[in-house]
Amino acid sequence: MKVLQYIQVLLLLTLLGMILVVQLENPLEVRLPFISGGKTTISLGWFLLMTLGMGALYTFFLMLPPYLRSLWAIRSERVRSAEMQKQPAVPAAPLVSDAPDLAPLEGTREP
Repeated sequence: MKVLQYIQVLLLLTLLGMILVVQLENPLEVRLPFISGGKTTISLGWFLLMTLGMGALYTFFLMLPPYLRSLWAIRSERVRSAEMQKQPAVPAAPLVSDAPDLAPLEGTREP
């Protein structure tokens, strides 16, 4: 699975490199329409940079919840282990009881 992701990243970087080379040789303008009806023109390089930035931001927000969950799990585990260390050890139950045995043994006579 990791190999496929590695190949995808290499392919995307290759495509970005090719577009950058084409942009440097032939500067192109891109028209961006606005919702209000206006239009603006920017260079293709800036357009790609903005698109790449938005993709990175989107990926960051996709990866943020699992990362925060793992940090929370690590923190709660540390707190739990610290609480376990603070608690005193429970003494073991004595093997011999301290209470005297008041019943006479069998076969003994009482005077």
